Amino acid sequence: MFKHFFNDTKTSSKNKNYDSYWLIAIFIILLLIGFMIILSCAPDYKYLFSAVNKDPSYFRFAKHILHHLFFIFIGISSFLLTGVAINYKKYQKVFNIHTPAVLYVVSTILLAMPFMFVAHKGAHRWIDLKVFSFQPSELAKIALIIVLADFLSRKQKYVNDIKYQIVPATYFGIFALIIFFQKDFGTFFLLASTYILMFFIAGIDFKKILMAMAGLSVVCLSLILPFSYRVKRIVDYVNSVFDMSAASYNVKLSLVAFGSGGLFGKGPGNSEMKLEHLPERHTDFIFPIIGEEYGFIGTLIVIFLFIMLMKTGLSISKTCSDDFGKYLAFGITVTMTMQVLINMAMTTNLIPTKGLPLPFISYGGSSMLISCLMLGILFNISRSQYIKNEK
Repeated sequence: MFKHFFNDTKTSSKNKNYDSYWLIAIFIILLLIGFMIILSCAPDYKYLFSAVNKDPSYFRFAKHILHHLFFIFIGISSFLLTGVAINYKKYQKVFNIHTPAVLYVVSTILLAMPFMFVAHKGAHRWIDLKVFSFQPSELAKIALIIVLADFLSRKQKYVNDIKYQIVPATYFGIFALIIFFQKDFGTFFLLASTYILMFFIAGIDFKKILMAMAGLSVVCLSLILPFSYRVKRIVDYVNSVFDMSAASYNVKLSLVAFGSGGLFGKGPGNSEMKLEHLPERHTDFIFPIIGEEYGFIGTLIVIFLFIMLMKTGLSISKTCSDDFGKYLAFGITVTMTMQVLINMAMTTNLIPTKGLPLPFISYGGSSMLISCLMLGILFNISRSQYIKNEK
């Protein structure tokens, strides 16, 4: 399966360099779109920094915008660090130390730390660093990808041997359980999707994939059914499919935002849902604001950019000359794509509401940092192949 899927290894270095250009272009455009939408989420962005304006909501969003600018700078810095300064092969071994194992241990410790702090909105997901709150589950995404890429590149021929599957399954299981009990179901499903798709592309028997999915479903049900509020959320979602009046408050306003935007939208800064109506409008529900202000055309442009990002990532994975780079690029691409799909699906009521931001666009320090870091690694894989072919 793996060799068949990645059979086009004779792509010219010139085409590989095009992948690098595409990545940078998409990266910059998405960051600009994100900043524009965050700016327009303020009650009236024209007077956001006005000295005469004393409305607390203005000051709150002024702080958010400055915070977002800061993390755009940090994100670009992390992109340059992983994209230019660090060769992707070092994620396997540095100074004769097995990097994936160290990264996994560190990520697990950080994931467990939020349980020692005060919960935010009933969930233990963040570590308060005073300057900003860091969400360790974001680090778990890249940690799991590197661990799986390292394992599959070394043990690909044993991918159907249950004896060898125990180690990666344990890695995933520990991450998944901690994140599940943090009530971060979006990241839980994201990690599960990444795990299954990376093993699928490695050539694992499809029956084993079905068995894994069945086992995962049983575990999920055993963790959902004992809690009435979790059952209620699922029942409410099923009811909303047939009767929109049963949908959650967020989803109702999200669909109103999309519908009121029409074909071309109301224009930048003219959203009505941003006026304290739609909760989390600058984070998880930023996509409806795009739909309201820029219309159906605006949402199509954003979707097109993410499709191009996926296509470019798969191209980089397909043309990489070593297995670790192939799996690493594929894992990063799949994770970003699934996160986009989950975010867009929940805002359009295709799936139950999950707390996942839209990469590069939503407000959020941890998400921006890790998304830029992952894209930097993808850029480094593409750039390394180009440099090698030029020599």
